[in-house]
Amino acid sequence: MSLFKRNQYTFKKQLLSVLMASFLVLSGCSESKLETENKLVAENTRITTDGTVFYNLRGYTFKNNELLKFDYLHFGDNGKVISAGIGKYPNAKTMRDAKNAVMLPGLIDAHGHVSSLGLGHLQIDLMGVTSLADSLKQLKEYANANPELATIQGRGWNQELWTPAEFPTANDLDSLGIEKPIILGRADGHAVWVNTAALGLAEIDKTTANPAGGEILRNADGIATGILVDTAESLIREKLPATSMNESKSYIAAAMQNLVSLGMTATHDAGATFEETKAYHLLQNAGEMPMRVYVMLSGIETQRDYGAAYQSLDEKLHIKAIKLYVDGALGSRGAALLEDYTDRPGQKGYVITEQTVLEGAIREARQDYYQVNIHAIGDRGNRMVLDAFKNAEAVEKERHRIEHAQIVHPDDIPRFKEQGIIPSMQGIHATSDMHMAEKRLGPDRLEGAYAWKTFLDQGSRIANGSDFPVERPNLFHGLHASVSRQNKDSMPSGGWLPEQRMSREQALRSFTLDAAYAAHMDDTTGSLEAGKWADFILLDEDFFTIPRENIHAMQVNETWVGGTQVYQRKK
Repeated sequence: MSLFKRNQYTFKKQLLSVLMASFLVLSGCSESKLETENKLVAENTRITTDGTVFYNLRGYTFKNNELLKFDYLHFGDNGKVISAGIGKYPNAKTMRDAKNAVMLPGLIDAHGHVSSLGLGHLQIDLMGVTSLADSLKQLKEYANANPELATIQGRGWNQELWTPAEFPTANDLDSLGIEKPIILGRADGHAVWVNTAALGLAEIDKTTANPAGGEILRNADGIATGILVDTAESLIREKLPATSMNESKSYIAAAMQNLVSLGMTATHDAGATFEETKAYHLLQNAGEMPMRVYVMLSGIETQRDYGAAYQSLDEKLHIKAIKLYVDGALGSRGAALLEDYTDRPGQKGYVITEQTVLEGAIREARQDYYQVNIHAIGDRGNRMVLDAFKNAEAVEKERHRIEHAQIVHPDDIPRFKEQGIIPSMQGIHATSDMHMAEKRLGPDRLEGAYAWKTFLDQGSRIANGSDFPVERPNLFHGLHASVSRQNKDSMPSGGWLPEQRMSREQALRSFTLDAAYAAHMDDTTGSLEAGKWADFILLDEDFFTIPRENIHAMQVNETWVGGTQVYQRKK
């Protein structure tokens, strides 16, 4: 080879090396930029005409627990995601310009009471009423407007909102001159307020003993005041006509329509009766379920009656869990505590189900591959449940849950992670309960109270919810409370126990992917990834940029489940 050709060859080789190096540098910069912007690269770039493409989006989803952005979503006619990505989008049979709308994975409420929500639409709702006088006024108006009712029923009263913050009495109700029985559930569902006619129907007098796990509140003369706590509620409830399966079907259908209008694509029904499970099957078979429902059967007896776990082909209906109770609620002083209530010395709450009974139910449910979800609010109750799961040899992959986990002794919080128990908590409870919780416990016993950040920091996955109808079924209220630790009036300043705030990313994940995980549904829902159901919501405002104090007021424009629109807001 001549010297000229050798030099030319060397020059070309050097030039090629420089170009390759430049390409690698530019490629590295580009990849770094994508990582910095935290955007999702399309997972499936094949050319297709199948399905629907939403483009011009501001989208957010999770992948491997990481928050990612996208600007288009492509899903097939089968209702499942094909790709979510940035930049050039595929051409599909149906194209929709989202006009810069925000898209989020569908919200999942990990703890609600579906039939009770639907029933509540037909009864008097005293939620948020701020005085005894106003409660009585509304009751009188409701009774006058519904003269055909044999009983007056409702729920939602909360004496902690009244001045003075004292339990009401049967005499208060008797003053209305209504002779028919009145039965009104407290906001937390763990006490009822009844009139003298209802006490008579329940055959409650001075000689009636308190049932195990409950209390008939009495005055100094031993006369029932009209408040029945926890299991004492059954004394009147069992005298009322049982809800029929058709009634349950109606209540559930009404509730689901309400929930999808609020951006919910799935909910976990925390305690369904056998009649309610039959109603779910009827609705599912008729194609009348607009959302996904993960059902927890009410107790081991219901699970025995129902039989093997179930999942519908369209994955709208899942019946794979049972719901148990260990204690009551904090507001009615029924939560089981290790020490006395600060505002009622000598009272430590109630144990509704003894630990050995819980252990037996856990073992039996596990044999039939059911998840076990146990209501526990007080620190003693939570400790008992953790011990029960340990003694029953529950394992992490089964994803058993403690529902509420509100007051947990600091020594017991690490046990959730160690034992693989999911804390199923409700962000809105902290801001609803904050004043009452300090009265019940005192400021020195709040270290493990509503301790979301402590759980997250140790690696626990929180399944967030609203506990509707105990709280309103609006998950933007819960998102706001989770990131602010404040009520809708931005009080208290700086937040209540602000060190326990979630980040916005953590809060959204707790209402989407982590809620799906807590129901063994994270392989198919909870995020907008290829192969998962196209469950999503569209909004005008961006959850990640809207001022924190305005999160609670966000509204959903559209709700989609499995690639089908199930709600559109009228503007």
